[in-house]
Amino acid sequence: MRRPRVFLDRDRIVHRHLNAWLLGAYFADIGGQRARTGAMDAYSRMANFCGEDLVPVWQRGAEKPPLQPAAAWGGTRDLPRWAGSEADTSLAGLFPVWLTRLADGDAPQLRDRLRGELRALTSECSAAVRAFDLDGASLSEPVETFRRAVREWRIRYRTARDAWRATDRLDAARAIRYQCTEFANELVIGFLAEHGFLPRFGFPINLLRLFVPAYATGRSEVIDDPSLKLERSGGLALADYAPGSHLIAAGRLLHSRGLRRTWHGGDEDKAFGFSGSFGVCREGHAWYSEAEVRPEACPTCDARGDGPIRQTLRPTLGFSTALRPPQRERLQTHRVPYPQRHVDFVDPPEQETQDALGVRGLTLGFSERGRVVTSQPGGLENGYAICAVCGFADIEGAAGNPAGSRENLSTGFRRHRPLRPRAGQTGRATEGCPGATSGTVLRNRVLVSREFTDLLVLTLPDRVAPIAARSLGVALQRTLVEHLEIDRREVSTASLSPAAGRSRIGLWDASAGGAGHVREALTLSDRWLSLTDAWLRGDPGHQASCRDACMRCLLDTDTQDEYALGQIDRVEAETLIRDLRAAASQS
Repeated sequence: MRRPRVFLDRDRIVHRHLNAWLLGAYFADIGGQRARTGAMDAYSRMANFCGEDLVPVWQRGAEKPPLQPAAAWGGTRDLPRWAGSEADTSLAGLFPVWLTRLADGDAPQLRDRLRGELRALTSECSAAVRAFDLDGASLSEPVETFRRAVREWRIRYRTARDAWRATDRLDAARAIRYQCTEFANELVIGFLAEHGFLPRFGFPINLLRLFVPAYATGRSEVIDDPSLKLERSGGLALADYAPGSHLIAAGRLLHSRGLRRTWHGGDEDKAFGFSGSFGVCREGHAWYSEAEVRPEACPTCDARGDGPIRQTLRPTLGFSTALRPPQRERLQTHRVPYPQRHVDFVDPPEQETQDALGVRGLTLGFSERGRVVTSQPGGLENGYAICAVCGFADIEGAAGNPAGSRENLSTGFRRHRPLRPRAGQTGRATEGCPGATSGTVLRNRVLVSREFTDLLVLTLPDRVAPIAARSLGVALQRTLVEHLEIDRREVSTASLSPAAGRSRIGLWDASAGGAGHVREALTLSDRWLSLTDAWLRGDPGHQASCRDACMRCLLDTDTQDEYALGQIDRVEAETLIRDLRAAASQS
């Protein structure tokens, strides 16, 4: 059994806890929310926190309504006297002002009290953390990190809200309102943790669930089966729970049929998640946007995109089985093909090393704000058709279907029943879903999951065979987690789309916001390749018994599908390492 690892020497993680302490002290000082609430909702939702006006419902046959003013100061007490001259008097706007007051000594009693608490909190930390003080030098970084995160949210929200104000079409306005509502209801704690300002605290960030509706015992009422709690991180859920996939849980064969929009399963006016777009430029850089206005050029290199732009949907809650499964369910289980992972930098890499790992032409890029986008285009790579009434989803047979059209829908879609009975129906109603024959259909939607975390990208000197690049990425990941003595699930890896004719490998921390694991790879330098080569070869017994992959090297539950498709091979990885090391010796 591995010994537990607690990384108290990673000051960045400790600083996130200090940021949480500062935010809590701010709320305590200004009065905060007096009502009792859950941990995730303690600081309210982003629109309330940032003081942004809300987009109302535009009823059919009525005039377009005005925006709804934000709740007065998020439900807190009166505005403090020191905030009277500030342009942004929202809770988010005044937090940096409050920190500046501490740094300037404008609140000496509060500063002295908080300094005493700070010394007690950091007494067992590193010297760098103990040097943290309530002065301008120490508080400048948390102020900038907080402002950057809030500024990013406001740009997304205001862009969508401005698009709602600009349109005169009812159907377009309703679609945009769904997006605005999703942005507005983002939890403050989850958003700031995902963007690296707060620690994750083990909160359920970027988790998707498979709901299993069932009849309550002895009643016709429909509830979610309490005996099953199927929940995974976003990227894994797109592999295991995506519509069309089968899995076995508690001795039962479950068939995912669609998406879920509410926790209670009702058919209220709510979106399934965040709409967006995804594309690849001619240089091979992937880009992803949830703004209503698509980027005209690649954010990384300014190149124009040559390939098609895919419409995406990032689910908020997860997926659902149908209430009544088919009478004859095949006893053969399968999953949707393993999701394609596309990785991009939100900003240029903070660190970029040429001729890295001692190999001429190999580039190593690192960023603390790498954006990992996992996509699930369905078995035919054309995305999904999604019923806007009940959430039923089926794989598209063709690409390029007109938005909202009902052309080329599958027979299963045109005959589907609602995933749960609609309001006003009895639990055992057998009529079909209204969305099967009329109403809005989301066409060719690629399901995605995205997260911000520590990201490492290796760009090889040349373009190599995909099997070699993928096998090397898995081997580098296994070597890194063995070196750090952590669980292999703490670090993820994927082959990225080639850029400028060169193969790329991505590794990232699985924890939202990053935990500093892949950053440790920078300290290994050129030893990383040597350690990986030795780990792949193993002992003589492994060399003799392992032909292409086994449980002692590259094969596990994450790579079993790829192995079955011939996409993982230990020998290919060893050969690539040998070629790279030969190039290093020549250089």
